[in-house]
Amino acid sequence: MGPVDILGIISRWTHIASIAVLTGGCLHAWLAAREGGSGVPGPWPRAVRMAVVLAVLSGIRNLLAKGATPPGYHAIFGVKMLLALHVLAVAIVASKPEMDGAKRTRLLGGVAASAFVTILISAYLRWLSQ
Repeated sequence: MGPVDILGIISRWTHIASIAVLTGGCLHAWLAAREGGSGVPGPWPRAVRMAVVLAVLSGIRNLLAKGATPPGYHAIFGVKMLLALHVLAVAIVASKPEMDGAKRTRLLGGVAASAFVTILISAYLRWLSQ
């Protein structure tokens, strides 16, 4: 066992934590919007933007630090990236306070579903690269 990669551990934790915050926040806003609320709690738009920035920066760092990958990894990774970009972009759009409530509810439902599929693909890629 070699030296501990502190930067790698912090980067991976940051990536997972920011995605958890983003997914949980979107799921909560979706459920609140379905019950007739606005779906945009006060600090939620700032939390979305911060989670998106942290997820992108830590994801880029994690990708650049990745070693050899098995065959087929990049194709599945491409699908994951498209879904992740969908989650990030729609979460930003849905966090705008002036958006219509019905449209926000619809967008957040799609974001929650896409986020869970993205996490599932991430788990598979992690298993594939071990």
